[in-house]
Amino acid sequence: MTPRERRALRAIEEALAAEDPALARRMREPPVRWRARLRRKLMWMAASIAVILLLGGLFLSVPGLFFGAVLMLIVLWLIHRWASAPPAGDT
Repeated sequence: MTPRERRALRAIEEALAAEDPALARRMREPPVRWRARLRRKLMWMAASIAVILLLGGLFLSVPGLFFGAVLMLIVLWLIHRWASAPPAGDT
């Protein structure tokens, strides 16, 4: 990029930050954070559904529903462990 293009880009960025600071802050934030937030929300929703199914299976005496919910909780726990594990090359 030429110096002139960099100056123009910097001016656009400063205008955006002045016009909408919240958007500018979100644009500077690395994309990994929103992915992690989304994954955390989805995991909580799935775990909540699994617990509701577990309790429903327990109170309604439906073994298939109960064991399906237990299996779902185990799978969610494994996904959580896998997603939060550091990459193989990290020490």
